[in-house]
Amino acid sequence: MPAVEIKPLAAVRSEYARALLEVFSAHGLDVQQLLAEAGLPPDLMMEPNHLLPSTAVKRLVLLLSSQFHLAQFIELKAHAIRQR
Repeated sequence: MPAVEIKPLAAVRSEYARALLEVFSAHGLDVQQLLAEAGLPPDLMMEPNHLLPSTAVKRLVLLLSSQFHLAQFIELKAHAIRQR
């Protein structure tokens, strides 16, 4: 029987996604809609620190970036990262 290669799942701490959502939701974005579209759990804002699939967090960042001009997105993202 051939050996099965197991690839580790790239993960991101939920704290990062929560920080982004807290900052960006202050600008009128619907958190629950963003979570659903990104494929993240609806109770993310209330969960303690978990690991999330990096692909879902990347989708979240893409969704957020599509809602703002580049300079504003960069400023808000930097603010969210500083808050962590």
